[in-house]
Amino acid sequence: MFFHKRYTHRQTPAVFIFSYAYFLIIVFLSFNFNTQTDLYTRFSHLWTASVCIADIAVFLSDKNAV
Repeated sequence: MFFHKRYTHRQTPAVFIFSYAYFLIIVFLSFNFNTQTDLYTRFSHLWTASVCIADIAVFLSDKNAV
């Protein structure tokens, strides 16, 4: 959850956009039941996406990270 210390303030928007897009794509794929992915793969991708979103939320709420 502390990956945000690597990013500079200039890199923040790109990281945020990438993580949010990744989150939306994974959520769309996990609720698309026509795909042949198993439940474990869906859960692992959702977990990774939620970690990305939580990391960005920690970065945006941390005033000392800028």
